[in-house]
Amino acid sequence: MCVCEQEGRAALLFWQKLSSVFRKIFKKKTPERAKLDAGLIVLHCQSEKEQLFYHMGYCNLKTYHFTVLAMQPRGEITHIEKQRVQPLCLSEGDDIYNSIKVAVHCFSDFDLNKRWTIHIRPLVLSSQRFFNLSHMFPHHVDVLMETGALPAFMWEGWDEERPQRRGAPRPKPKRAGNDAGEAEAWRPRPKQNPEAERPRAVTRQHGVLLIRKVKQVLPVHWLLMKTNLALVFQTASIHLQRWRQVTFRRVRFLMMMMPCQISKMTVTVETQTMKAVMTGTATLSSMSG
Repeated sequence: MCVCEQEGRAALLFWQKLSSVFRKIFKKKTPERAKLDAGLIVLHCQSEKEQLFYHMGYCNLKTYHFTVLAMQPRGEITHIEKQRVQPLCLSEGDDIYNSIKVAVHCFSDFDLNKRWTIHIRPLVLSSQRFFNLSHMFPHHVDVLMETGALPAFMWEGWDEERPQRRGAPRPKPKRAGNDAGEAEAWRPRPKQNPEAERPRAVTRQHGVLLIRKVKQVLPVHWLLMKTNLALVFQTASIHLQRWRQVTFRRVRFLMMMMPCQISKMTVTVETQTMKAVMTGTATLSSMSG
């Protein structure tokens, strides 16, 4: 399969969109994930005139590349315990090892120009149904066909799904109708006045001019900053010198005043002592007389 051609590109895009849907369905700790791990998932692919069944095998849960095994209906849909069951079997004469394909290669065999829908069908377990000995056929399984189930994936055709190239005209969006029920026509945006002034794009010349201006302005700012720093340091040194001078004067004044205070204290003590002695002698003389 070559992705350079339309068939390969369509198959690759088909698988990418389908895998993005599977990432949302087969999340961890969900019943669908448990069925996928147990190998109980069958893909029911339908188009206008085709109906295909593929059993999902190994699936890489990081890239969501998976293998499929083609199966074909074995008889018509039967109703068992109010459930619609479709018997499936392997194609007769096909080698089972050669019929297992990677999903991308399998989708390259589809006519992707048509519309396709994919349903996820679970297999019927043996514990859910009683099988007689006559039903024990090799390579035969039963699939539960749920009624009213919406398709898990829809493909609208290559013309609708293919990616748009850059510059290619896109389809015009449709707007909702008015109160009368008539759809309003799509109105294009009004064209701007070409004479109006538009902002100029930044070019290389503008960048060079900006760098020149920065180089011219930076030295001036650096000189001003240096001048301001010098003034700050000079002012701080002046304040420090003044504080030192004031502190030194105060300390010297205190040192000079300390002897005076000490002498005053000694005179006061001597005076009080003399008064006490004189008072004591006077008292003793009066007592002796």
